[in-house]
Amino acid sequence: MDILALEIIKLKKTPKRQLVEPGLFYLSILELIPRAPKKITIRELVSKLDVDKVVQSGTYLEEKNYIKKLQRALYLLENKFPQIESRVIGRKNTYCWAALAEPIMFPSLDSNTALVLAMASQYLNPILPDESIKSLNRLFMRANSTLASNSIRTEKVDGISNWRDKVGVLHPGLPREKPAINSKVEAVIYSAVLHEIAVKIKYKAWNEKEPSERIISPQGLFIRGQSIYIYAVNHRRIDTKEPIPYLLNRIQEAEIISETFHKIPRFNVQKHIDNNPFGVSLDKKKQKILLKVKVDEAALKTLLEQPLSNDQEVHSDSNEWSTLTATVNNRIELKQWIMSHGRSRGEGTRGPGLQHPRS
Repeated sequence: MDILALEIIKLKKTPKRQLVEPGLFYLSILELIPRAPKKITIRELVSKLDVDKVVQSGTYLEEKNYIKKLQRALYLLENKFPQIESRVIGRKNTYCWAALAEPIMFPSLDSNTALVLAMASQYLNPILPDESIKSLNRLFMRANSTLASNSIRTEKVDGISNWRDKVGVLHPGLPREKPAINSKVEAVIYSAVLHEIAVKIKYKAWNEKEPSERIISPQGLFIRGQSIYIYAVNHRRIDTKEPIPYLLNRIQEAEIISETFHKIPRFNVQKHIDNNPFGVSLDKKKQKILLKVKVDEAALKTLLEQPLSNDQEVHSDSNEWSTLTATVNNRIELKQWIMSHGRSRGEGTRGPGLQHPRS
C-alpha cells in the first residue's frame, strides 16, 4: 500500500498510529522535494503523492482539504529544516532543498563508511570532471561532518577528525592534468545516456582541424585513466553492431534532439570492454598473445600479488630468475609495460624486472 494511504485512509486511530502516520506522511514529502535549482509546487506534490487514487479508493479526505493539510506540513518542515527553501513564483509557492544542503540519511553514516567516502573523494578528484565531483560534494560533506562529530563525541581530537593526515592517494603512471570538459556538454551527454535519447554533437577528432557535426545514440560511458569515453551509435553507420568510442572532452557542443534513438540489443559496457580491450592494437590479427618473459625476484613479487591474467603460471629457473607465462592483450600498454622495466640510456647496470620478452 502507498505510504500516503497509511496517513489518510479511514482507520481506527490509536495513540501509536497517530504518531506513526504523520511521520510517514512527512517523510514522503521530504523525499519528493528536489534539490535546487529544481523546484516543486504544491500541486505537483499532490500529483506525485497520487492523492486522486487514494480519494477514489473511498477515503474521507477531499483533495481541497488535503492541499491545506499539505501546506501545514510544509510550513512545519520549513521550520524544522532550514535547508528547505520556499519561493513565490507568480502565484505559486515552490519548494526545494538548498543547493549545498547536506543529505539526510537513514540510517546515518557510521565512521567506517564515512572514511571510505572521504577516501573516495580524494581518489575521484583527479579523475572526474569538476562538475561531476560537484554532484557528489554534498555526500562528501556529510561524510566529513560525520567524522568530525564522531571525533567530538569521543573526544579524540587528533583521531578521526584528522583523517586527511592519514589517507593518501597516488595514481599510477606519469601525473597528468584532467582534460577540460564543457559542463553543459557533460550534463546533456549524461542525460542522454540515462534516458536513451539521441544527441547532435560537434566533435573535434585529433586529426581534424575543425569540429564536425554528428548525430549519435549514446549507449554507455567508461573511464580510462583521466579520460571519459562515450560508447555511441553514429546515425550514419546504423547498421554497424559495434559502438564507436567518443572522448567527452572533444565534444564542443551537444544538444538533445527528437530523432529516433538506436539501441544496440543487450549492450553491456563492461562486457564490451572485457571482450574488446581498449587501446592501440599492436597486431589486429593477434588481439591476444601468450607472453613468455623472465622476471627477477623483485618484479615477481608484484606479479604474484597482481597477476597479468587468470592463466598466469610461474616456473622458477634459479634463485634470481623465474619464467612467467600469461595470455595478455596485444596492446601498446603491454609494450610500454615491458619497456618500463628495461635499462635507461646511459645507465651502466641492468634495469630490474624483465628479460627476453617473447610471445
